[in-house]
Amino acid sequence: MLELEQLATTELGLSDDMMIENAAQCIAQLSCKIAEGDRVVVLAGNTKSGARAIAAARQLRNHGMRVHLLVLGIEREEDLLEIVKRQLSIYRNSGGQVVNTERLVNMGKDGKNTIDLVVDALLGMHLSFEDLRTADRNAYFEIASWVNPSDSAVLAVDVPSGLDASTGETPKENTNLLIRPSHVLALGAPKTGLLPFMERTRSEGVQVWVADIGISNSVWKKFGTRKKYGVAFGGEWVAELAVAAAGAV
Repeated sequence: MLELEQLATTELGLSDDMMIENAAQCIAQLSCKIAEGDRVVVLAGNTKSGARAIAAARQLRNHGMRVHLLVLGIEREEDLLEIVKRQLSIYRNSGGQVVNTERLVNMGKDGKNTIDLVVDALLGMHLSFEDLRTADRNAYFEIASWVNPSDSAVLAVDVPSGLDASTGETPKENTNLLIRPSHVLALGAPKTGLLPFMERTRSEGVQVWVADIGISNSVWKKFGTRKKYGVAFGGEWVAELAVAAAGAV
């Protein structure tokens, strides 16, 4: 997927910021569809997926959602990726607030401030739990321990945090690392690891969706895969996926 996005930049002139906004709009649109109320928590990591989730948090606020944004590693804000810092700045300039882990895990304990939806973009495709600093690992454990037992709907961006995007495997030594989703939104195209994940979770009712972030058919053709025309979105920007009987998506 990274190679496709790089091709879209070099061949079409599609910038990172353009793809971030396209992705954010799809995340926000699906979030509004899934959430049964207006309280949304957005969990963003120091990754491209995290930057897109922060942009989605801003768009959700624009559409009347009450958004609580947590950015993993915010204590060292100067070390965050430039695309993450830029989206964080825009979010704050738009009036958005950032919460810390302590405040997050205390939400809903009184039974009054329940969370309707959690958007999970903590790790994304290219960051693993082992890549995190010790402090961020501890925060991740706290967050996962807060999300998984809750009754909130959970929308994972690209892949659920804790799932290997290439193999679909989860850490065998600690299954608590996986943030268990009710929905997954793949940006641009389904990631390889989603197929085994979909097969394993079919009985659990996990819905998997794919979002159009602006990568044209010409880019797919130049990429040289059998899927020369990419994902058939039809008239939708977000399309639901299903596992066929033979195992094909």
